[in-house]
Amino acid sequence: MAQSVFIFLICLLCGVISGVVYDVLYTARCIVCGIEKTAYTAKDRIFIIISDIIYCLVFAAGFIFVSVMFDFTSLRLYMLIGCVLGALIYLKSFHTIVAFLVKKVYNAVSITKQKRKAEVERTEEKPHSRRRNGKRNNTDSNPRRRRRLYHGAGRYKGKAGKSAEG
Repeated sequence: MAQSVFIFLICLLCGVISGVVYDVLYTARCIVCGIEKTAYTAKDRIFIIISDIIYCLVFAAGFIFVSVMFDFTSLRLYMLIGCVLGALIYLKSFHTIVAFLVKKVYNAVSITKQKRKAEVERTEEKPHSRRRNGKRNNTDSNPRRRRRLYHGAGRYKGKAGKSAEG
């Protein structure tokens, strides 16, 4: 009985450690794919599938390693329940804190990227030339062009001397 409790606690710890591995992969997923699930592309979905497979392989390898190290003779249902329960305990407790922090860092980084992008776009814009009185030069400042724009372009004669309308 005492050995069963010991094995259950070891399996519980194995589940908690698998939660840590999940958080590492979760952070990588947020960095590569982003947080919004509606914006996932096909490459993002492939990365998510690969990270899930890596998680399962690491979890299985860790469980086998612990089984060999502690000389577990056979696989029992309470061992699997201990692993799953340990992972659930981790995901319901520490994972919420890690997910909150990852979301805060992700939002801060994305806001910084947007500010840098806006700053680069602002510096790349051509400065508007201004007249002596400080007003911008635009097409409305030319009276002939203003008449043509606002009073009908139909009176404009093309190269052949014909009106543009007909």
